[in-house]
Amino acid sequence: MALSPYSPGQVASRVPSRYKEVWQRFSSGFTPGQKAVTVVALAALVVAVALLGSRMSATNYQPLFSGLQPSSAAAITSQLSTDKVPYKLLDGGTTIEVPAAKVDQERLSLAAAGLPQAGSGAGLSILDKEGITTSQFTQQADYQRAVQDELQNTIDSIQGVSASQVEIVMPSQSAFALGNAETPSASVMVDLEPGTTLANGQVEAIAHLVASAVPDLSAGNVTVADNNGDLLYGPGAGSGPAATLSAAQSYDSAAEASLTSMLDQIVGPGNAEVRVDAVLGTASTKTVTQGIELGPKGAPVRVANNVSTSKETFTGSGAALGGVLGTNTVAPAGTGKSNYTKTSDQTNYETGVSNVTTDQPPGQLERESVSVVLSSLPRGVTLAKIRQAVAAAAGLTPADTLSVVSVPFSNALANQAAANARQQRAAQARAQLETVAKDVGAGLVVLLALLVLWRKSRKRLSLQPQPAISYIPPPELAATLQQPAVAEANEEQVPELDHDIASRVLRSWLEEVPSTSSGTT
Repeated sequence: MALSPYSPGQVASRVPSRYKEVWQRFSSGFTPGQKAVTVVALAALVVAVALLGSRMSATNYQPLFSGLQPSSAAAITSQLSTDKVPYKLLDGGTTIEVPAAKVDQERLSLAAAGLPQAGSGAGLSILDKEGITTSQFTQQADYQRAVQDELQNTIDSIQGVSASQVEIVMPSQSAFALGNAETPSASVMVDLEPGTTLANGQVEAIAHLVASAVPDLSAGNVTVADNNGDLLYGPGAGSGPAATLSAAQSYDSAAEASLTSMLDQIVGPGNAEVRVDAVLGTASTKTVTQGIELGPKGAPVRVANNVSTSKETFTGSGAALGGVLGTNTVAPAGTGKSNYTKTSDQTNYETGVSNVTTDQPPGQLERESVSVVLSSLPRGVTLAKIRQAVAAAAGLTPADTLSVVSVPFSNALANQAAANARQQRAAQARAQLETVAKDVGAGLVVLLALLVLWRKSRKRLSLQPQPAISYIPPPELAATLQQPAVAEANEEQVPELDHDIASRVLRSWLEEVPSTSSGTT
């Protein structure tokens, strides 16, 4: 037999009303201002939670491809739109980002579709559109354009090059001309990726690559420039004042590093300061040296350049001509036969001469000045030994200048740098502490406000009269409970209740409260 006087349906209907009464009693303890503050705080809390959730659930984008050409970027974005993949364009449309979870899959899908394109040019496929009626001029122009496109595609594959433009100039060839003195030339413009520079070997590779693809084109007639307007290869490259200054600075830095490394092993790290000032030539020089050609043993080489031979003969009778010069005597006439033969050889020799031409480009070392300052000298080390070591390591000549001195170094710069570092660390620590303090303070203020509001509401609720909890006994106990509980004035005794009934009433009281609050019977 159930102890609760309510049916399950009645209990379920009383639960919402019970909660409504509790909320009304709770809200009645707040003033209008406190209610507004509470609502604002709850709204701020909801907004903060929503922002935090949106930030945590935001999509993380990663680069799919970078350094793309406009044609490749357009094809890739079209394919991504077809696949319904969200994307972002950065760096002026040259970089495409997609969600991090789809980077690998989209790269495979785009590779299967032939994207990104290897280059912007159509290449030799231009020739596929030509017909039988195409003129020779058109065929030559299309072939030149196809070669340019193929070279662009090849240059674009070099690491560090995002795009390129190749222009080839072919001289006009005439069948009626006796000769064609003009030679082909080419220019290459390379668009480098941000923060990338091409090495000298890469630039020369580009020039020789273009020269090898065009008949009668030499690498000297190829000009290579980058998107910054710097001349990388071609006539005049590396011969201007700016290039010479850069070469001198590079030489000075390399020489200083080499000498400092050597001195650190002698006087200790940080105890030597080296400065090198080199003067490099700004013009190219050509020197022609003429001398006598020498043989393997050092003797001059002689070459016969003219050889002549003459021979005279005479055969006859009669006296031979003769006599003594300076006298008036007549020589007797001779009789008989005579024979005369004369042979002469003449050889002219010429000494070999050698001509040596030396062509020196700009940037040759003309003179050098080296200054070394030491803070202290270890035991057994003298300035003379340091001078000798530095002069030999730098390759100095008598025309160069070398100065080596020993002067104690000042610690002002080091102390100032250490002080600045300490101040910077202290400022960073203060900034971090202030940030943490602001966050903690804001949290404490919110908690304190909520605590004050809660305490005030509890205080108001405690001061309000609480409604008495009435209990409706079961019908079978109603008759027993309605008996008089107080004796009359005539001291008549109160009838005692049955102990079994009383225990059942107490159990019903104890079970009523939790059953009503939990919605069960």
